[in-house]
Amino acid sequence: MICTIRFIRGPRVDEVGAEAGTTVAESLGAAGLGAIEAPCGGRGICGKCRVRLVAGSLAPAGTDEAG
Repeated sequence: MICTIRFIRGPRVDEVGAEAGTTVAESLGAAGLGAIEAPCGGRGICGKCRVRLVAGSLAPAGTDEAG
């Protein structure tokens, strides 16, 4: 399944297609949009890559917090 990530930085908005199972940081890097600040080293525990699901449904991964 392909998901769309909308990355908003001030007035600039980029959209990136991402395969299920790919992290936000991996998807942005692969699209050449640079890295996000991730003090956890990309382990998904610091909250810097928090996302909001606006359409569809996804099952939470092991490090995701439901709610």
